Amino acid sequence: MAVRQRQLPKELADAIESGDITQEQLRQLIKIEAGWLGLSFDEALERARTNTLPKDALGTDIQFLIMSLRD
Repeated sequence: MAVRQRQLPKELADAIESGDITQEQLRQLIKIEAGWLGLSFDEALERARTNTLPKDALGTDIQFLIMSLRD
């Protein structure tokens, strides 16, 4: 069985590494990671609010990222 490697766009990965990520880039990251779970941004947002994201590293990361968004 082949394992698909998950990669982020270079600009986004560089922003994360530098610690200088914008709110727009944060939203982009959430959208990408939500897609890895088969969810849309809005579905991930709702599931984070209801605490129903998967209880694994990716679900926890998405939960944290959503909590980091400014309204």
